[in-house]
Amino acid sequence: MYIVQTDSTIIKKVTSAGVVSTFIDINAIDSNITTPAAIYFDSQTDKFYVSDQYSGYISVVTSAGTRSRSIPLPNFPSVLGVVVDASGNIYASDYTNSRILKIDTSNTVTTFAGSSQGFAEGTTTNAKFNSPYGITKDTSGNLYVADQGNNKIRKITAAGVVTTLAPTLSSGVAATFNAPTGVTTDANGVLYVTEYYGRKVSNIVFVQP
Repeated sequence: MYIVQTDSTIIKKVTSAGVVSTFIDINAIDSNITTPAAIYFDSQTDKFYVSDQYSGYISVVTSAGTRSRSIPLPNFPSVLGVVVDASGNIYASDYTNSRILKIDTSNTVTTFAGSSQGFAEGTTTNAKFNSPYGITKDTSGNLYVADQGNNKIRKITAAGVVTTLAPTLSSGVAATFNAPTGVTTDANGVLYVTEYYGRKVSNIVFVQP
């Protein structure tokens, strides 16, 4: 497990046995990263993707701890979530501008979904988010976003179609979220959600591809 320390530029490594060590000082590798906010490891390329909360940069670092790419994003977004698809495209949650950005392998940045702050279902820029935070993917390439300002979990297909998940509790009552921030999926399609104000971790089972 790798942990970003938001009060420093140190990224910690925690082994399965619970041994903690310093993996890298990301600022020493990429001076554009001064306030790291999110980290994603791509097992296909054996690289880490680290976003900065304020500078609008994403840094790509090898498992050996050397910088591979440093990607500037337009309008200095606060990127609080990052994930990479099977083709090497990066998806970043732009908390400041309520958009999901796509960065291709040539570092070309486009808006994949979202437009202005609000709430709306739709395709690509017809959809709206409110301060999107964490972002993850499933094995079929769908994205899941913790839409913090709307207290919802949003799904984005590979075609850019944005919908809202409506999970229920085991009792059958509709599940609610209070400032969801972190999201991740496992190999079985189970989605895990952390909440900033709700102070709990929820799991949504059988997320369909």
